[in-house]
Amino acid sequence: MPTFKTPGQYVEELSKFKPVWRVSTSIAAFIGSAKSGPYNDAVLVSSFSEFERTFGGFVSSPVQHLAYAVDMFFKNGGKKAYIVRAAETASAKAPLRTSSTISRKKYSEAGEADDEPLSIDLDAALSALENINDISIIAAPGVYSKDVYEKLITHCSRMGYRFAILDPPPGCDVEQMVNIRSREMVSSSGMAAVYYPWLGITDPITKEMIYVPPSGAVAGVYAATDNNSGVHKAPANVSLQYVLGLEANVSNQEQEALNLKNINPIRVFSGKGFLVWGARTISDSPDWRYIPVRRSLMYLEQSIRNGMQQTVSGPNEGKLWVKVKADITQFLTQEWKNGMMMGPRPEDAFFVRCGLGETMTTDDILNERLIVQIGVAAVRPAEFIMFTISWEL
Repeated sequence: MPTFKTPGQYVEELSKFKPVWRVSTSIAAFIGSAKSGPYNDAVLVSSFSEFERTFGGFVSSPVQHLAYAVDMFFKNGGKKAYIVRAAETASAKAPLRTSSTISRKKYSEAGEADDEPLSIDLDAALSALENINDISIIAAPGVYSKDVYEKLITHCSRMGYRFAILDPPPGCDVEQMVNIRSREMVSSSGMAAVYYPWLGITDPITKEMIYVPPSGAVAGVYAATDNNSGVHKAPANVSLQYVLGLEANVSNQEQEALNLKNINPIRVFSGKGFLVWGARTISDSPDWRYIPVRRSLMYLEQSIRNGMQQTVSGPNEGKLWVKVKADITQFLTQEWKNGMMMGPRPEDAFFVRCGLGETMTTDDILNERLIVQIGVAAVRPAEFIMFTISWEL
C-alpha cells in the first residue's frame, strides 16, 4: 500500500486479474546410456558442451545414442534439456523384455529385434523425472520395443503434460514400420508421435556417416517451433540441420501407407533438404490426431492448473466462480489473439463454465470441489475440444 502524507482524495489502481502463468513447452528430457555422470539423476543442460562436461560426450563403439541425440537437439534449435543417465544392467543373449529392464535392439532382416548384451533400467530413469514440472517433451533415443513405448506413453499420460517422441528400430522398411506401429505403439489420447526413418550424420569421432535415431533432432524442431511460433504451430515442413542422408528414402506411395498409420516421415526434397514431413500423433481419434492440437491442449490445461493454484482459495461460492472464470477468460483471450484457437471472436474460440448447476452439484459445493469446464476450438471453429479441471479447496 502507498504511504499518504497529506490529506485529500487518492486513487489507487489495482490489477483486476491475476495472470495465469504460462508454462514452458520447449524443455525436453532424454534418457539413455552415457560414458560418465550420475545414474538416475536428472541434470539440466543448456548446451552440448554442458552435456559433455557431465556425461562424457560421444561413444561410437558400441554406439550410445544419447550423446548423438542431445547434440542433434541443440543443433536443431533446442535450448534446454534434462538428461538422465540410465543404469545399465548386464543381459544375456536371450530377450530381456521384463517390466524393469529394456534391451537395446537391432532390427533384423526377418523383422525381429536381436538383443545386444546391454540393457537400461528405464523405470528408475523415468522416476527421476517425475518431480520435475517443466519437462514437456521426452525421448529415450535409440531404445525401442513394445515395453519401451508403453512405458514412455504411460509416463506421459500419468504426468499429464508430457509428449513422447518414439524411435522406430533401425533398418526397418516401410512395411515393417507400419506393422510395428500397429502392434507396439498405442495411445488413444495422442500422447506420443513416431518419426521414420533414422538420420545419416557425420560421426564426430570417426568422421564417417552413421545413422542415428530421429528423436533428438525432432525434439529440437519441437523446441524451436514452440519458441519461435508457439506450441500451436505444427513442427513440420522444417528442414533438419546437420543431416546428410536418410536410412530409407520414402516415396509418395510409401508416405500414403505411413499416413494411414499416423507415422511421420522425414523426406528429402530438392533445394529444401531433409524435411520433417508430418505432424500426427499415434492416436486414431480425430480429436487427438494432430501434434499441435494435443500439445496445445496440454499447454492450456497445465497453465491454467498452475495459475489457479494460487488464485483458488476461500469459500466455494459465487465470488470465487466469477473470479476464476475471469482469470481463465483473460488467459484464453490472449492465447486466441496469439493464434492458438480458431474463430473470429473470443466467444467463437472458447468458453469457460463454472457454477452451481452448471459444472457443480450441491454435493460438490459441500465437499469443497471447484470444477471448471473449458472448451476450445483448436481444430475447427464449429467443434470444441472440452476438458474439465477441478480443485479440492
